[in-house]
Amino acid sequence: MRNAFIYTYLLTCVFIFSQFLSYSQNKKIDSLVTVLSTQKRDTSRVKTLVILCKEFRTAGEMDKAFLYGNEGLKLAGELQWKKGQAELLTNIGIAHWSQGNYSQALNNYIEALKINEEIDDEDRIANSYSNIGLVYWNQGDYPKALKCYFKSLKINEKLKNKQAQAKNIANIGNVYWNQGELDQALNYYQKALKIAEEIDDKNGVCIDLGNIGLVYWNKGNYEQALEYYFKALKLAEEMNSKSLISAWKSNIGNAYNTQGEYKNALTYYFESLKLDEELGDQAGVATTLGNVGVLYFEQKKFAESKKYLLQALEVSTTIGAIYIQKDHHQSLSKLYKELNDYEVALKHYKEYISANDILINEENTKKTVQSQMQYEFDKKEALTQAEQDKKDSIAEKEKQKQKIIMYAVGTGLLLMLLLAAVILRSLRINKQKNKLISQQKATVEEKQKEILDSIHYAKRIQNSLLPTEKYISQSLIRLRK
Repeated sequence: MRNAFIYTYLLTCVFIFSQFLSYSQNKKIDSLVTVLSTQKRDTSRVKTLVILCKEFRTAGEMDKAFLYGNEGLKLAGELQWKKGQAELLTNIGIAHWSQGNYSQALNNYIEALKINEEIDDEDRIANSYSNIGLVYWNQGDYPKALKCYFKSLKINEKLKNKQAQAKNIANIGNVYWNQGELDQALNYYQKALKIAEEIDDKNGVCIDLGNIGLVYWNKGNYEQALEYYFKALKLAEEMNSKSLISAWKSNIGNAYNTQGEYKNALTYYFESLKLDEELGDQAGVATTLGNVGVLYFEQKKFAESKKYLLQALEVSTTIGAIYIQKDHHQSLSKLYKELNDYEVALKHYKEYISANDILINEENTKKTVQSQMQYEFDKKEALTQAEQDKKDSIAEKEKQKQKIIMYAVGTGLLLMLLLAAVILRSLRINKQKNKLISQQKATVEEKQKEILDSIHYAKRIQNSLLPTEKYISQSLIRLRK
């Protein structure tokens, strides 16, 4: 059975600060080494060591990647700089993962996760879960892988990190692919591709195209598989990504091998193998060696087939990649059967069945479904809660609005009552004033009447006591006479 290389996402979140960004993009590693020689033992030096670890890892120089990575990790520990420690543990873990040292990679990722949780860095927590899930996937522990992927996806959805979501979704597709659920895998790959295209993530588009091609290859649609593979290869070459170029060349070799075009298949296989060896990608080496062994088996070149298949099995066993070992044991079982060595053939067949049972069994399938259902349930619950929160928010706003209206009406009524009270009081005061004035007027008028009456009375007295003018005139006349 051909072991098709399915390329997986590995989320890394290397925090390269602005003063170092230009080096990583435009200068060579020598420039970084020069900068390092002038730096003190502080966080700036740790940041440079992070980049050097990443650069050497990307270049396939793993010894130097470990050298600078471990130096940075030690210094970050001395400085008690948690974020730096987590970042270096992640990069060192990636270097181990690239070499197929999954156990050590897992230890590094788990340590990084603990630190990221301590400093409450959700973005890097999601990143750690994804990387841990990838190791479990490599080890064939699909339920654990899926559980980690869904945890990472849930956080990235909360953070609205589209790029990370696309990677999580594609990795979930890988789990379904390994379990033979091709339609489910295709569904996830297409979802991931759509997001990657929306955000113009070329690396993501490249990987998703290749993985979609792989599903079509599994379905026997080789022409469509090749169409997607070549699209993916073109993008990989544009980006100068050796790991992606190797992956898609290996898969193109599979497509040609399936169609009996052995010469073309071998060309692509050996080109892929050369790149994998340069990168130190042991999983890629094991995969391609196995593919070459299968090709020679189909050509009845059993000696060459045995040579490559045994080499492939040795590498896949060393790195603990059960999902690759399974296919190697199956191929070797068929080979030894053709060589009439039934005892060895049976031994490899039993190993194949054992590995297959580990990878695909009822319990694993149940756990996979449970993880999917739990994620869907949590997602629906979150949506329901969001809807309820929205309704509660609207209701609260309406309630506040009603309160404002009630307060406004109440305030208005209160003001009207106050105004009415003021007016009423004013009227009462005016009434009291008018009554007082009336009383005062009556008093004045009464006094005035009394005065006038007194005057009139006095005048009458005067008139009664004094002689009249006529009397006086007559009296004067008489005197003159």
